[in-house]
Amino acid sequence: SDVVELADEWKYEHLHEKAETDVFGWTAESKKCRKYHICLLMELRAKIDLSERYAKAQNDIIQKGDGIYLLDTYVYSLKPVRMFFLSMADSIRIQDTEDSDLLRKEIRDFTEKILVEL
Repeated sequence: SDVVELADEWKYEHLHEKAETDVFGWTAESKKCRKYHICLLMELRAKIDLSERYAKAQNDIIQKGDGIYLLDTYVYSLKPVRMFFLSMADSIRIQDTEDSDLLRKEIRDFTEKILVEL
């Protein structure tokens, strides 16, 4: 019920590391954490949804045509990308990158698992 502020110095300040986050808010677990290159071609409604959910993504979105947008970025986990893709799959196309097959596998494995459980 009370907060007591101590005058003590940080004991382990030298061990603190600034964590980098991706556009989906995921943090690198370590300096050696793998980054995945994703590239999503989106219709306007998917772009708006992504921008509203993840404001930081706006920096990595470019307009490719009338109502067509491209998210080209690196992420620390494919899970939030999978979640976003499945929520707007009819408005998103996965573009080829060195990690696009991993993203497709993540989506496929997840949906197969869920469908089996139904």
